Amino acid sequence: DFRNLSNYFKFTIVRNPYSRILSAYLDKIENRDKPKRKTVTKFLKKQPHDEITLNEFLDFLENGGLRLNAHWAPQTDFLVFPIDQYDYIGKLENLQKDLTQILTLIYRKDCPIISVNEHKTDSMDKTKELTPAEKCRIYNLYMDDFKNFHYEV
Repeated sequence: DFRNLSNYFKFTIVRNPYSRILSAYLDKIENRDKPKRKTVTKFLKKQPHDEITLNEFLDFLENGGLRLNAHWAPQTDFLVFPIDQYDYIGKLENLQKDLTQILTLIYRKDCPIISVNEHKTDSMDKTKELTPAEKCRIYNLYMDDFKNFHYEV
């Protein structure tokens, strides 16, 4: 019965906003063969295969582009329920542990995960290269994600 959602186990998996935005940038924007670039290049008045820096991408996000694509829209926007109604909020950075925990809670028995493939952009490692100014801009764009999902600034 979907009318009483308290009977259901509600979970979500979120990602660190710094690595998430870097991943979106590296995969969808820096990679010049991706169709998602079109909106960004048009906004920046650039040619389709022109270079787009991270700061230019942040300009786009700050000036109306933030919610134009699910790859870089705030994760808080995708929550189906109020955050306090979730039974578990897992993090991509701990996917193996969190997914094992989620499955154990759902099935009420140990359900170990054999392997989890890492994302191809290596954005977690590249967050160390962000400048303080870039981190500040990303924080301001994704403040709700940082706060709601308890990510460090």
